[in-house]
Amino acid sequence: MKRSRELESPLLTKIISLVVVFAVCICTLCACLTTYRMSQVVSGSVAAAPAADANANTNSASSAATPAASNNGAAASNAEPAAPVGETDPATVLAKYTEVMDKLKTCKTYNKKEFQDLPSSEYDLGSIGNIILPIANGFLTTEDKAEEQVRDDAHNQIPIINNNKGCLLTDVNAIKSGSIVDNGDGTSTITLVLNDEENPEPATADAETAPSFHGAVFNPMSKEDINNTLAGISAVKVNSFNLTYTGCEAKVTYNNETLEVSDLNQHMIVHITANVKALIVTIDGYANLHNYMHIYNIAY
Repeated sequence: MKRSRELESPLLTKIISLVVVFAVCICTLCACLTTYRMSQVVSGSVAAAPAADANANTNSASSAATPAASNNGAAASNAEPAAPVGETDPATVLAKYTEVMDKLKTCKTYNKKEFQDLPSSEYDLGSIGNIILPIANGFLTTEDKAEEQVRDDAHNQIPIINNNKGCLLTDVNAIKSGSIVDNGDGTSTITLVLNDEENPEPATADAETAPSFHGAVFNPMSKEDINNTLAGISAVKVNSFNLTYTGCEAKVTYNNETLEVSDLNQHMIVHITANVKALIVTIDGYANLHNYMHIYNIAY
C-alpha cells in the first residue's frame, strides 16, 4: 500500500498550487467574476505552504541554480582553460556518493533551509502570464522568506523520507554527469546530476529500491498524491498535467577521512505542464518550479 507522503516538504503544495492557479486566474480574468476569490478554491484544497520548510543560502543557491556550470566541478572562463574536475567515472562517483549519504543519515542534528523560485523566463501562459506570475509566486516560500530549522531526524528525513539509506540509486545510466573534486583542505565535493525523468515516484518506507531514479536520490512527490488532492477541487477541471524533473543536482561536501558531511545542497527543477478548463475556457500552460534545499551545521 502506498504510504502517505510527508507534507512538511513544500514541493507538493507548490506543484498543486501552480496547477490550480492556471485555472483560477483564467476563471477570474476571462469570465470577469468580480466577486470570485481565489482563496475560496485554494483554501479548501491545498495545504498552506509551511513557512518553516525553506532553503536559503545565497552562495549555494546561486551555484545550484546553474547546474551546467557546476556539473563538471570547474568554473568556466573564456580566458583560461577549465580546472581539472577530478574523478568523473559514474560508477565511482555513485559509490562514493552513496557511502557519504549513508553516513549523513547517522548525524545527530542539522540545520535545514528550503525555498522555491518560479523564473519569469521559464513560465508561459500566453498573454495573461505577466498577471498570473505574481499570483503564482505568492504560493512559494521565496529565498527572502526562508526560515532556518534545527532538526534531529536525519535517520528518516534526509534526503529520502522514512528510509535509513541516504541513496538507493544503483543504475549509473540514470546519471547525466558526476564528479568528485578534492578541495585541498581535507574535504571533497561530489556533484551528481540526473537525467530527465517524467513523473518519478518516491521510494516507499524502508524500501531497498526506488521506483524511479529521482526517488532514489531526491524526494519527489507522487503524481498519485497530487491527483488525489486535485480530485477535491470542483470549481475547475484539470484535464491533465505532467511533471518532468530536469537537471536535478545534488552537491555534497564531506571529510575525506571520516566521510562526515559538512554541507548538502539539492536543486530540483520540475517542469510542469497542464491543460485546465475553467468555465468554457481551456488553456495549456507550463512553468519551471525550482526547489532548493540546503543542509548544514551538521553534528555527528
